[in-house]
Amino acid sequence: RPGVAAEATRATATETKQAAVAPAERIPAELREPFYTDQYEQEHMKPPLIRLLLSSDVYCRAWCQALPSGPDGTLPPKDNAALLQLLAHRGLVPTFQDKPVKEADLHHKPIKLGAHLALIDSLMTAFAMEATSSLSVALGTEPAAVSWDQKLLRWIDMVLTVHSFTFSLSLSLSLSLSLSL
Repeated sequence: RPGVAAEATRATATETKQAAVAPAERIPAELREPFYTDQYEQEHMKPPLIRLLLSSDVYCRAWCQALPSGPDGTLPPKDNAALLQLLAHRGLVPTFQDKPVKEADLHHKPIKLGAHLALIDSLMTAFAMEATSSLSVALGTEPAAVSWDQKLLRWIDMVLTVHSFTFSLSLSLSLSLSLSL
């Protein structure tokens, strides 16, 4: 029935729109504008953001949402020390000024922003590796020998090829139909 299909499409679109908006609504008001400008026109992080970064909570929650406990029984991290260990186990040791980031660097006041950015970069790499782990590789290629970014580029190429083929097919069908009329 056409009415049911249209209603289902609208419902799916509404759910997608709500899902896209929901994370922003969950951000606490004091973190939505994380910087302020002082009387000398210099930007600074607001204290609530600094407190959040200095606690291990935000990093451990990010790990748990994107990388739940693995098949090897790895437990989610409870603090920065455990998180740094998990990253090191994956070969993703965050480095700042050519030195591995230590737990003390992540609790240091004033905040060592470079250490936090290195940790965030390692977390994003771990997430990308996990997200691309199930992507296929070219026949005859050892999956472990292909980096996550190469897998991602291959996937994008495949999607573009399929999209191009679908567009060409659609265009051909449209032209065939218009010529037959």
